[in-house]
Amino acid sequence: MHNNADKKQIWFIVLLVLTVVAVHGISLRDGFVNWDDEMMIANNPRIMHLSVRSIMHIFDPHSVYTDKFTEYYPVRDLSYMIDYALGGLHPFVYHLSNLLYELANAILVFVLFLKLFDDAPLAFLSALIFALHPLTAGVVSWVSSRKDLMAMTFYLLAFIYFVDFYRHSTGRTRGMQAAGEGQPGTSPGKYLVLSSVLFLAALLSKASALPFPGILASYMFIIEDERRFKKYAVYLIVPVVIMALYTINLYSYSTSYFGTSTLQTIYSRDWLLMFMPELFVIYAVHFLFPFNNAALYIEPANRSMLEPLFVLSVPFIILLLYVCIKHIRKDKTLFFGFAWVLLNMVPASNVVGLQIKIADRFAYISLAGFGLMFARIIITATRDTAAFKKFFIPVAFLVILSYGAMSFMLDLTWQNGVTLWTRQIQTRPYMPGVDKSLWGYAMLGNAYGEEGNYAKDKEYTTYVLERAPDYTPALKELGNVYANEGEYEKAIALYQKALKVDLSSFRSSDYIIIAGLYEKMHDYKRAAEAYAMALKEPHPAYNDRGLNFKIRELTEKIHGE
Repeated sequence: MHNNADKKQIWFIVLLVLTVVAVHGISLRDGFVNWDDEMMIANNPRIMHLSVRSIMHIFDPHSVYTDKFTEYYPVRDLSYMIDYALGGLHPFVYHLSNLLYELANAILVFVLFLKLFDDAPLAFLSALIFALHPLTAGVVSWVSSRKDLMAMTFYLLAFIYFVDFYRHSTGRTRGMQAAGEGQPGTSPGKYLVLSSVLFLAALLSKASALPFPGILASYMFIIEDERRFKKYAVYLIVPVVIMALYTINLYSYSTSYFGTSTLQTIYSRDWLLMFMPELFVIYAVHFLFPFNNAALYIEPANRSMLEPLFVLSVPFIILLLYVCIKHIRKDKTLFFGFAWVLLNMVPASNVVGLQIKIADRFAYISLAGFGLMFARIIITATRDTAAFKKFFIPVAFLVILSYGAMSFMLDLTWQNGVTLWTRQIQTRPYMPGVDKSLWGYAMLGNAYGEEGNYAKDKEYTTYVLERAPDYTPALKELGNVYANEGEYEKAIALYQKALKVDLSSFRSSDYIIIAGLYEKMHDYKRAAEAYAMALKEPHPAYNDRGLNFKIRELTEKIHGE
């Protein structure tokens, strides 16, 4: 009987793998896109040498400052380093890694929910809905979203080992008593150590793993009916301490790197107006009706707390909590699924001051909880009346099938920058008065420029500047077009205008580009001055030694003339 159950579980996993490959395997033909992939991979010297020394370097928090890098996610960077060692800059290797992480996550969702609920069909359906949901398409197909995939992989592994730790500690593991396990003297500490290490690895992949201790508390309270506060205090102290230390370090890094003024801008009135109630409603709609998805959602900032969606979202959340307390909590599976979604949406709710209001990838971990709730409803429906089965089961099957079809179509849009941003402007066209909605047009122009199609590049960039003359990305992109056409003075003028408009912290690369253009014009004095300006910026794109070397080299040329 036990062997039959094991075979059934293996077949579920095989079917899960085949389905995921059928839907997301198309991503293996994709290239890199002109959205973070260049910074993270193609132009990232941190990943181009695989050695003990280089690994120690990326794990050193101080290296973020010395390398002028914007993120401290060393586990993610290590995976890129391995990819580069295996395939250089060939996109296939990076997309294969993303696909493998997605496969691992689907399997781990199955394993975790099987362990929690001892129901193989429920675990399989949960994992299937999670893996095929359209919100996963951008996570799998975008190489720069590796951190989301890896954070969830380690998150799920850490959870699985914590469950082993808890059940060995309390003697609740199924079959343990018969096997003589779970008795006093058995040391379950190794499971807690593994869980803690994996939780740390999840955090070092992405901060989206921060709700992990809350999920563990929900598991103990909902699934295991744990009511002793002492157990929570003892069992959760290690993950809570890890979470607290990571949060303190994250705030310290953000303050040092971006400056308190930037954080004050993020945690401003607009941040308060974009807080959880409204975003939770938006993501709930995306879970249930994942249509018209986009790489980037352009949402105008709320002007006040009297905005209709903001006002309606508060009673919606209250009503949802009431339904949960009154009805859902009676079903452990639905209750835990709801807690999973709610807690894992906290990082996406702007509580950490996100500069992007909405992104599909922010909901990636939460999708597992949505899959669990949806699967539970389907399983419950199969036990109801025959008439209800005839209606509900085909509908549920069509919904899951449509999820897979939409994911497949979305994967196709990530083939390259042109296909990605073409869909972006189709689904999120320009909204008059909202300059951020022009970003897709500017990125599409840049994608054409990278392909050498400067006529199309100029067409889309000019479209942007006609509607927003001071739109910085378009000014720089048109400057690139003129530079490629050999009109260096026009290019420099556009970059200088962009510098006057853009007062952000990351301007050194613009000065460096201007310096390079002056060098092509053999105006070494102005080139040296531009490099010197880059050196004065708080976050130079090159290290100080490299900039000083360029200045000395140009000074020698000036004196040589």
